[in-house]
Amino acid sequence: MTSEREELDVKKLIELKEWIDKRVVDLKNEVGILEALSSMLSTFIAEKSFQPASALAKEVTPEPIQPKQVQPEPGGVPIRSSDGILLATVYREDTRMRIVFSRDLALKEDIQPFKAFLIRKVLEPITSQDLEAVSRGRIPPDRAFNYELKVEEGVLRELILNNLYDPARIRDIQSAIRWTLERMYERAKKTG
Repeated sequence: MTSEREELDVKKLIELKEWIDKRVVDLKNEVGILEALSSMLSTFIAEKSFQPASALAKEVTPEPIQPKQVQPEPGGVPIRSSDGILLATVYREDTRMRIVFSRDLALKEDIQPFKAFLIRKVLEPITSQDLEAVSRGRIPPDRAFNYELKVEEGVLRELILNNLYDPARIRDIQSAIRWTLERMYERAKKTG
């Protein structure tokens, strides 16, 4: 009898350890997202709080030629860089979000931090969380988050996100997308 009881206790301890290990991974993923969002907010606050010398110089020197200001398709919400360049347009339909990247910028998928941050640290963990919830029977398979990336010759065209029900998740994803595109645009300006 004691042996069966000890075996049952060990089994419960193993289950508890597995749950704790999974929770640690989830929290690390969440910390990564929160750190990225905090960094994005710090950058935004710094840009809005201070007037850099380059901004003062603009008053005296003529503006450099910028890529043309493209208007988004009707119904979409534009994502613009701090200097007003259209980076992408977001379209929302119920639980679906479609991000159409600016064709004029032709941002390549290998520009960091697109894959390292947006895909690996934001979208893949959400996909894994929902797949785990499906396997545990918490949500039906047709409500699990998934995404589709459309790329032509290495250039980003569209990112389609399906099954977005949670407003907090939607805000986090939108913030991560905006932050990622800003960083990609800055890198593309430096190399291009």
